[in-house]
Amino acid sequence: MEYQIFEEEKTLKIMSKRVENGKMRDDFDEIRKRLGLNTDHQLYSACAAIGFYIHYHNNVEKLPELPDPTKLVDLSALEDREMFDYLVLKYLDKEENRLETFQNVFFLGFKTVRDWFHDREPDTEPQIELDKFRSLYEYVEKICESE
Repeated sequence: MEYQIFEEEKTLKIMSKRVENGKMRDDFDEIRKRLGLNTDHQLYSACAAIGFYIHYHNNVEKLPELPDPTKLVDLSALEDREMFDYLVLKYLDKEENRLETFQNVFFLGFKTVRDWFHDREPDTEPQIELDKFRSLYEYVEKICESE
């Protein structure tokens, strides 16, 4: 049997505007803009990487489910899709429903990024993007150490 990236799924999904009356999706858009990312799939990839990191360090047994999924972009826009598919297949040991599992890993990471975004001090002066990511990394490290 030939190996197929995310079982040949074509669409990357995100939570719809119906979740929390659109607040969660609005937060996604605002975080992307504030971090200086140009596309939705860049933030999606970052959140997924954070989700994998938290899953690994905290030994998360059950991933949160992506609520009310709706199309974000074509999966081909996700540049690291082969790597993420491999991580789901080998690290999480999922042979079926890999894209759904990946989207749940994204959601775990997104919830963490969203908490960080709401817990941090609002920008009082422009920061370079590296400082913002360093602050996010420190927040994720703190969560992993506390659990």
